[in-house]
Amino acid sequence: GVALKVLAENLTTDPEFVKMFVKEARSVAQLNSPYIVQVHDAGKLDGKPYIVMELVEGDSLHRRRPTALLEILSIAQQICAALEHAHAHGIVHRDLKPANVLIGDDGTAKLTDLGLARSGARTAAQGEIGGTVFYLAPELALGQASDGRADLIACIDGRGWGIYWKSNRLGSSAEAYTAQALIEDAVGHRYPLQW
Repeated sequence: GVALKVLAENLTTDPEFVKMFVKEARSVAQLNSPYIVQVHDAGKLDGKPYIVMELVEGDSLHRRRPTALLEILSIAQQICAALEHAHAHGIVHRDLKPANVLIGDDGTAKLTDLGLARSGARTAAQGEIGGTVFYLAPELALGQASDGRADLIACIDGRGWGIYWKSNRLGSSAEAYTAQALIEDAVGHRYPLQW
């Protein structure tokens, strides 16, 4: 089966954003990994951008949190294999979090929205941080250029916490962070960083 994802109406007003959205979706379509949701097609119909992708029967890691150590390790291994494949092809997720990891009914973990988070990220120059605060790499928080290492911050930060631990510890709570506080938290410091 397939799933159809249509870009929200409020995001279709910027032609450059729409162009980048479709371009990046087509780039992701070139990936071929059992641990990445396959993108079959991307384009625009009546001016509305869409993505046709693999339908994954199951739930997100955010909703289906494993408790058995072997299952946790299996999911982590699959996520790392997906990232390795994507990074080898120049694709960086930039918003890796439990909601973007789907767990199929067969236990297979698959990354979704891979690389598309880059299209949706707002730059620091616009006064907002793109990505999800609790999983964000410091360079993204500062609006700087990033590469695949930004995804690794989401998996394991300076304290060795993975996305599974953070999602269980923090749940869906959200609080405003300054870039400084975010970076200090991300690298596990409790003292001011020296720039």
